[in-house]
Amino acid sequence: LGDNEALTLPNGYWIGNATIDDNLGNLAYTIYINDTSNNYHTAAQQVIPVADNDRPIIVDNSPIAGTTGDLFEFNVSVSDNIEIDTVFVQWAHGNFSGNESMNISNGFWMATIRLDNNNENLSYTVHANDTSNNYNTRSPQLAVISDNDVPDLINDSSSDNGTTGDLFLFNVTASDNINVSSIHISWSHGGKNGNE
Repeated sequence: LGDNEALTLPNGYWIGNATIDDNLGNLAYTIYINDTSNNYHTAAQQVIPVADNDRPIIVDNSPIAGTTGDLFEFNVSVSDNIEIDTVFVQWAHGNFSGNESMNISNGFWMATIRLDNNNENLSYTVHANDTSNNYNTRSPQLAVISDNDVPDLINDSSSDNGTTGDLFLFNVTASDNINVSSIHISWSHGGKNGNE
């Protein structure tokens, strides 16, 4: 960008403004002074370094939910007036936590983690840094994690024979990623059946 700017004299000082574009090149300017007799003076060109002071902008596109023990993919859009340097996510879920660098893929910054076998919420915070070391942090976010893992039958140690008129003992061991809440057995023998 470049322009000729006429300065104004509001309070004894000649002032004016120039809007600096999103570029780290130097600002160069030359002052031209004219008097009422058409005499003029040209000052030597001045060169002013321009620094980037704009922080990156973070937009979170990550899922709002996940499932226990499965992969969860963070997805954010990060923009900056100059250039993004690094993006990372700090996260915690159950007994797992981390600080993952995010990589750009198809215009999005991505990172994938494995969730704990825990149905607590996943908490995370995304951070971004630009090439001028301007830093931004998105407010902490939560994703709801639900249990989608079925329980497992570990062992059926029930007796391998029964006797007439006596009790039959069912003996079952099971496990689950969260907790086994109950076990039921549907049985039948002769004209009887039941649910235990």
